Amino acid sequence: MAVRFLALGLLIFVTSCSGRRVCESQQSCDDEQCDETLNIAIVGAGPSGAYSAYKMRHSGKDVGLFEYCNRVGGRLYTYQLPNTPDVNLELGGMRYITGAHNILQEVTKELGLKSVLFTEGFGRPGRTRYFLRGQSLTHEEVQSGDVPYNLTTIEKLNQGRIYEYYLKELTGFDIGNGSISREQLLKLRVSDGRLLYQLTFDEALDLVASPEGKEFARDVHVFHTEVTSDANAVSVFDDHLGEDGAGDAILTVEEGMQKVPKELIKEFKKTSASNQVQLNKYLQAIRSKSDHSFVLYFRPTSTVDGKTTILDYRPLQRVCARQVILALPVFALRRLDWPPLHEGRAETAYAAVRNMAASKVFMTFDQAWWLDRNFTDNTAFVTKGDTPFSQMYDWKKSNVSGDYILIASYADGNNTLYQKVLRDQGESINGSEPGANRVSEPLKNNILDHLSEAYGVDRSTIPEPKTAVSQFWTDYPFGCGWITWRAGYHFDDVMSTMRRPSLKDEVYVVGADYSWGLMSSWTEGALETADAVLKDYFKGECAKPPSVDHLDSHMA
Repeated sequence: MAVRFLALGLLIFVTSCSGRRVCESQQSCDDEQCDETLNIAIVGAGPSGAYSAYKMRHSGKDVGLFEYCNRVGGRLYTYQLPNTPDVNLELGGMRYITGAHNILQEVTKELGLKSVLFTEGFGRPGRTRYFLRGQSLTHEEVQSGDVPYNLTTIEKLNQGRIYEYYLKELTGFDIGNGSISREQLLKLRVSDGRLLYQLTFDEALDLVASPEGKEFARDVHVFHTEVTSDANAVSVFDDHLGEDGAGDAILTVEEGMQKVPKELIKEFKKTSASNQVQLNKYLQAIRSKSDHSFVLYFRPTSTVDGKTTILDYRPLQRVCARQVILALPVFALRRLDWPPLHEGRAETAYAAVRNMAASKVFMTFDQAWWLDRNFTDNTAFVTKGDTPFSQMYDWKKSNVSGDYILIASYADGNNTLYQKVLRDQGESINGSEPGANRVSEPLKNNILDHLSEAYGVDRSTIPEPKTAVSQFWTDYPFGCGWITWRAGYHFDDVMSTMRRPSLKDEVYVVGADYSWGLMSSWTEGALETADAVLKDYFKGECAKPPSVDHLDSHMA
């Protein structure tokens, strides 16, 4: 009996503490008392949310930026291991293309950040190998040598330009030595009259490629999730031949890619006392009032060792705002309790994209065995393959410890999901980071087993890593590293829909998940969507005061 009373008392205590509930009727929503009132609420402190806040820093309005965990940056996540503190590890986005990623390029300059060459680019000739169908091949061999695929004579002649060849055969479009624009890609038709974006990768290549040619094109693309199932053919051709990837150089930010959103938010906060940032806030629901304002219901969270937990026993915080910007991935949008996000317009937009799980595992060693010609005949700074590790990158040497750093695995799709299962099994290895970033014995062994095959060495000869860290882009709020577009959807139409899911409400969506084609895998995609929403709906809030324009003209 005493236990029963104790349980009842605890229930009453928790209920009274969490107390507040999301309003359900229009009357109860209109009567809702706000704990805080803002002009504009921005939810999500990744690149698009940080950029939106930064652009509004001079608005003179009450603007609040809310973040689910204790870290700003979203999918830009710069990390340091204890034995290599002088080297930035990029657990998320790690590079950008000058001449193509123009907003990010301009923002880094505006913030005074230093951009430097991303040494390995996408895999430089003479420094990159491919491990395909059990064979180690140089970059040059993949371009024009013998490969373990039974290509036709004409495919063999076009081996180094396989995507250019297939696009011309499909549509008659010859890019020559140039690139193809977004507008051109969406207008291309195949021989039977269908628009190219209506076809999957498989459907498109089945029209012009041999079975082996298609598999070769799939494998050299590396990220298989982008070229399987219902993946839109236009996205793949855009990735290889589009203007979005045709730039001058591949750079990174010397201070770390996460420094970009950090500095954007720093500038936002210091510009005005009415600009505020709140961390560890989970947006549970949004409700509309009759005066067209909104009540946002936030639940506190706690972040420990990279894992964020929603504190369900804590009371909801009610924030009222006239306008809302949801800088959230599609995974989080689908879980947000706001009725318009579960109606026809939004549901159609959800169906247009598919989440791509992605992961990175960094390991450090006291020797760069992957570059040692006395250790392996297959030395390479970058190795890409059809194996579970997917991609491996040399990641510099620490001048502090002398240890060498390796992205031992940069994977997607089923490879990522399998590795996540392994991460959650067994003991952490010696030198592993804790919590959500841990590397387990099974995960380490799986990756090094496959790397030993790619490098043609006995597994027992690879030294044990000194330290290690992993990041799996699978959990809330991200759900994926990036999205891929499904066949049959016109990118511009869906993007326009998702930027304002409800035409009668001033709630807007920004972020990379609804950016053009495979820009969804780049920070530039997040900034593009934010820029579009800000220009269409927040022109006044983003205008600089005259004094700032005057100052800028003298500083130019």
